[in-house]
Amino acid sequence: MSRAGVLPDSYTLPIVLKDACQIFSIEIGKLLQSVAIRLGLESNDYCESGFISLYYKSSDIKNAHKMFEENPERKLGS
Repeated sequence: MSRAGVLPDSYTLPIVLKDACQIFSIEIGKLLQSVAIRLGLESNDYCESGFISLYYKSSDIKNAHKMFEENPERKLGS
């Protein structure tokens, strides 16, 4: 996307993150998290939930728990 000059937004980033979850790619997930932070999307509910899911599915329970605990608006779906 970025090579084509298109920046991810609050709609596209969670979709790419979901794909990373399906292939259990923690490396792609961490890259996407840094993109989310740079774009100010790290507090987006869908992004946060996706990052928690990615870390959990990749057996990185420590980071999944940390993100969940740092979320001020924890929801049952998270």
